[in-house]
Order: sequence, then structure tokens, then C-alpha cells
Amino acid sequence: DWSSDVCSSDLPEEGRALLTFLSETFVQAGRESAEAVQVLIAAPAALADTFARLRSIDADRVWFRNLGLIAAVFLAGVAAQYASSWLLTRPRHALRGRVPETMGLRAVLLLAHTMLEALPIAAFLATVSIALPAAELPRLPRLAALVLINAHVFTALTLLGLRLILAPEAPNLRILAVEDGRARDGYRWGRRLIMVGI
Repeated sequence: DWSSDVCSSDLPEEGRALLTFLSETFVQAGRESAEAVQVLIAAPAALADTFARLRSIDADRVWFRNLGLIAAVFLAGVAAQYASSWLLTRPRHALRGRVPETMGLRAVLLLAHTMLEALPIAAFLATVSIALPAAELPRLPRLAALVLINAHVFTALTLLGLRLILAPEAPNLRILAVEDGRARDGYRWGRRLIMVGI
């Protein structure tokens, strides 16, 4: 190359050293310039990937927020259901302790007992009907919340109907001629089937 030709000429030692230094400097500068150009070429793709990751993180935050709101709405309804059920414990026990003399009175007391058991379900529905609009969920998360709520209510109503038929906890009000053990076993198995099916 030109640097070796120049260095082989009759130049002083200092001149040859200077030319060698300049040659190496230009070569290194060329390499660094090429690397810089490659970085600049790759910069748009890197920025696009970064923005995509940021959007993904933002989408994950929105997803977790919606999931948390759905859980909050559902748990508020469940809390209202269990609280009202606890408040109605004494009236239910009072009805279960009654010994009706006629089948008609037994049917009336069983219906009253069933109505007391239905009030917690109504409390659940009332709570979620207030909490769900307040959550201001988007359309799809709102539909998911409605599916969860409907499944819970349908399960509760189905179990309520099964308790109306078998009366496993109120043998004095039971209309069917079924032994207590069989009534409890039948309700236990029916509840398992309903939970699995729903």
C-alpha cells in the first residue's frame, strides 16, 4: 500500500513513524465510521421494537387493571351474600326448629325457609348491579364479568332448588319421604355435579 511505499522511501525515522500513525488512524476511523453507519441503520428497527415493548407493557397493565376490577366486583357481591346469609342465620334456624302438624303448613314453612335462603342471592345481585357500572369496565371485560356473575347466580339458584326438594338441613320441613342421611348425601352429590357442570 501507499504507506509501506512511503515508509520504504528515504524519509527520516520520525516521518515514517508519523505516516504510519496517520495510516493506522485513518483505517481505525474508517472502521468506526462503518460501525456508526450500521448503528444508525439499525436505529429505526430498535426504536420500533422498544415502542412495541412499551405498548405491550401498557396493555398488560390495562389487562391486570381490568382483571382486578372484575375480581373486586365479584368479591363485593360474594361478601354481601355471605354477610346477609349470616344475618339470616337465626330466622332460618327458627324455621328449621318448627314441627308443622299438617303437610300444608310444612309446605308454607319450607317455602318461607327457601325465601330466606334466596335473600343472600338477591343481596349478591344488588351489590354487583351497583359495583359493575361503577367499575366502568370496557366492553369485553364487562362481558367476562357478566359471564362470571351469571354462572355464580345460576349455580346458587340451582342449589337452592335442590335444597327445596331435599331439605337436607331442615328435616322437619322436608316434604319428600327421604331419610336424613340420604337427603344429605343426595344434596352433596347433586352439588358436586352442579359445580362440575357449571
